[in-house]
Amino acid sequence: MMILFTRYANDKFALLERHGFVVTKVQVEQALKTPDAVDSSHAPVHIAQLRVNDERVLKVAYKKEENTMKVLTFYPGKTDGTA
Repeated sequence: MMILFTRYANDKFALLERHGFVVTKVQVEQALKTPDAVDSSHAPVHIAQLRVNDERVLKVAYKKEENTMKVLTFYPGKTDGTA
């Protein structure tokens, strides 16, 4: 499945880096391909979650459109403290 980034999502890399949370496209793609969890309660927008370290997760909001996953945005979140 192809992964496309919206302009907003592409701009988000620099924004988060300025705030001390460095994210790479590889990490975003990994969250989409092998997420630790997916929240589909707001479909058609889904939120994939990937644990980055013991304190943080990366959340990626995306839409599925035919054979494409369109990344709308992504942001850091706190883990719930479990392994």
